[in-house]
Amino acid sequence: MKPRLTLTLILITIVIGCAPSRLVPYDYSIEQNNLQTYIELDDATISIENLEVKNDHYVFGVGIRNNSKTRMLIDADRILKFASYVSHQEDNGQRKSQEIEPILSPQQALELFETKRKDGRSAGFLLFLMGAAIGTLDAVLDARDNSKESWTRSDQRRSVTRDIVSGVGILTTEVLSEAAHQDADRAEIELNYLPEELFDRKVIDPGEEYYGKIFFKKSEELHGYHRISWPLQEVSLFFDFRLATRKERKFLKEAGL
Repeated sequence: MKPRLTLTLILITIVIGCAPSRLVPYDYSIEQNNLQTYIELDDATISIENLEVKNDHYVFGVGIRNNSKTRMLIDADRILKFASYVSHQEDNGQRKSQEIEPILSPQQALELFETKRKDGRSAGFLLFLMGAAIGTLDAVLDARDNSKESWTRSDQRRSVTRDIVSGVGILTTEVLSEAAHQDADRAEIELNYLPEELFDRKVIDPGEEYYGKIFFKKSEELHGYHRISWPLQEVSLFFDFRLATRKERKFLKEAGL
């Protein structure tokens, strides 16, 4: 295989893997590194932080502290996420369209990762078989060429071209197969820990602080602005986020956040 082709594939894989998207609070700055957006009420403090943006879902961490002397009722099923190309702060009332996604229930979140685990294993196995088939076909055609009594320049060109194509195909399937298995492994790890991490409480006791993860499905489009709406008891809370810039993503990655 030509070194340039191999290097190109490796670089593409590295670039894709090192450029994750991330949502930050609307007023985020690197200097303050204020990843959590807070709302303080008389009887409660609520914080939300975006933890991950994956190819098919968003993950947020939600923290609640009950500052009152009574039990706080929680209805997380009513949480919605709005997404748009225009921020709510800059909207002039002419918002044309926005995406609305309800929160995934704890059961739906677990089913999401179970599907990821199964799909990753299946995809990894199929890609492995595809790579093996490419290698086998190349070996068969090489054997056929070697059995020829005469070897023309055209035969030589076809053999070189086939070797390059086969090499690229095998490397590509190996890389994609490994990535699929890694996705399946990550999903399996999530399934081990996620049941204890999901936000699933209905009641927060006086003085208690509770933290959990919430999930939303992600469409094919990655909107620049997001608002989480949460009707909590008698008030409606809004938490605004935006896509992190390239500089901010680099900072967060280097900081391990």
